[in-house]
Amino acid sequence: MFRILAGNLSATFNLDGQHFDRYVANQTAIVRSLCDHLLLHDQIFILTQDYLTAAGLIRILGERAVLALLEEERIRFIRMRGAFGYVRGTGPKAYRSTSQSPQDMSVIGSEYKERERIPQLLMRQSSEIPMEVAVDATHLDTYADLSRSSLWKEKHRLPNPELIALPGAKKMGVRVIGPGTDATKNVIDTCLALGLMNIELYLAKRFDCENVSTASPIGDIIALKLPRLTGEQRPITRSFGAF
Repeated sequence: MFRILAGNLSATFNLDGQHFDRYVANQTAIVRSLCDHLLLHDQIFILTQDYLTAAGLIRILGERAVLALLEEERIRFIRMRGAFGYVRGTGPKAYRSTSQSPQDMSVIGSEYKERERIPQLLMRQSSEIPMEVAVDATHLDTYADLSRSSLWKEKHRLPNPELIALPGAKKMGVRVIGPGTDATKNVIDTCLALGLMNIELYLAKRFDCENVSTASPIGDIIALKLPRLTGEQRPITRSFGAF
């Protein structure tokens, strides 16, 4: 079975709670990507930190279409418990997961005819992973990738390899990917974009996916990873989509 981890079909969780509206507004790109993935793969794994992604797909595709995709096991969800962001305490700073608890199955509204069957199918076609598990497995890779970016400075490195100190965060503040993210100019945003991609790659491997399509806001982010992973020092120009 040929599988893809489709990060680009996720309504990436944001603290402002508007990710459902942004997802639905992007419906043309969502439908195009879904059709491409269905043509090329037997099964699609979609990340979700709440079930607003599923609610968005139902709004875009219709109830019957999503039910059919779930029943035929063409789509599955990976439910990430929690959210991740760059967290600054009163002392050192670090990119880590946060304890935010996104919404649950109650986001599937009562207006649907199959409002009992839809949650049952979603639960059956979902796997759950705590966000901190994915972050713990990937954060050192994220730091290594960030250290090769043009925004990295050695003063960002701390004696404790588990922590990094990046400018622009207030004490006790949390920054997550969302509106206003600029991964080309803001080093915290670059760290988060790299973190998201590394989480996607980790989950793709964990769920035996042969392909990945990222939700990371850095289109050519793979160029930061390949030299480190391959030992090749010359610049690599390649966009990171499905590979």
